[in-house]
Amino acid sequence: MDLTKLLEKRAKKWPGIVQVASLLTVIAALVLHKPEKEFTLWQTALVLALAVLFHAMGTTLDDFVFDPLYGLNPSGLLKRAWRFVARLVFFPIKLTADLLPGTKEMANERKTATEKLRGRIAGSAFTCRTDEDCNGIYNSAKTLFESSEEWDGHVKPWLEMSKTTRSFVWPLFAVLVYDVGHWRIEWLDRLLSLRVLNWLAWWEVSLAALLVALVLYVWLRTFHMRAMYKLVNDSEYILVNNSNGIRLTVERDEQAGYRTAIPARHLSIGEKDGQQKREPRPVFLLVATTLI
Repeated sequence: MDLTKLLEKRAKKWPGIVQVASLLTVIAALVLHKPEKEFTLWQTALVLALAVLFHAMGTTLDDFVFDPLYGLNPSGLLKRAWRFVARLVFFPIKLTADLLPGTKEMANERKTATEKLRGRIAGSAFTCRTDEDCNGIYNSAKTLFESSEEWDGHVKPWLEMSKTTRSFVWPLFAVLVYDVGHWRIEWLDRLLSLRVLNWLAWWEVSLAALLVALVLYVWLRTFHMRAMYKLVNDSEYILVNNSNGIRLTVERDEQAGYRTAIPARHLSIGEKDGQQKREPRPVFLLVATTLI
């Protein structure tokens, strides 16, 4: 049974799920000493269930690790407190990730993207002075470009790789706790004794693998965000008012790689509660992306 085909429909909503399932399939094939095509129904179901579980568990790391390190300053008291704690706990992760290409540049690209989009929507220059001014820029940029060829070519690969790496952080952490605690679970001992996994039986190795996974996850996520904001900054925008609510589309031309129009009301950047209702806004924002 082909797991890739089973997950194709979920691949857009769950970026990286296909890659996670593929890696688990390879591991399972090595453990079982047989190719994927010879998997029984329950073996395929188990791999699929683990892929979904690992992917779902990994989503918690965005709030737990990434946002405190590279996200905007949160408004809630608890989130601000955790931001302070997380930056102490995960300082070695951030220090290492900052040495990798593109990580430090992401914040500047985000600020520039916010100023460009908010300025274009408002019709006047805008300066992003605080983190609050940038709230919503990630979802707005994603809304603008997620269906474009530029997204598929320059942003999506990094997003999928980050989510794939993220999916294995908690499993590696569980193995590390198991190694350090010197616990004995028969089926897990047998699993870790297999040649393909026996290197994880040493806590030093499992710790190193966990740290590498965390660094790669954080770096790949910042790299994907940098690529997305760069796409925003390298694009040209035309405001179009359309009161009848019809979605507009402009075909590809020689000067732009991709053009589309989306409701500007979807681009809520730096807005406080009720602000959108008080201030008039254009109905549509026509975007024309430039070739990179």
